[in-house]
Amino acid sequence: MSLTVILAAMASAFLSATASISIREAALGHVMLRSMPSPIGPLSDFYLLAIVAYGTAFIAYAIALRQVSPAVAYPMIVGGTYLFTVLASWLLTRENLPLQALIGGAFVLMGITIVVSSKAS
Repeated sequence: MSLTVILAAMASAFLSATASISIREAALGHVMLRSMPSPIGPLSDFYLLAIVAYGTAFIAYAIALRQVSPAVAYPMIVGGTYLFTVLASWLLTRENLPLQALIGGAFVLMGITIVVSSKAS
């Protein structure tokens, strides 16, 4: 598997996790810099970050799909998104990580490793 595929999948996963955390922050009413007027009321700039992150993640996913099948790229991205989201929740929002989340993360990482290694062989 090429470095391009791995980097594109990791970028897509990281950006998807960024979007998920941003949507949560916006839903909680948090604002980074300022809110923007809209027809439905003020929107947090976290929503704009989420839209940009999801769009960019989609492009990175498309880049990965040029070289590997969805059966390989999708598990890498979804599993990576889970891992990045858990890590970001812990680091940025000080969310407590129960033991089950850590064990689940280890299983996800093992699953990604199995999928990637099966493609390499």
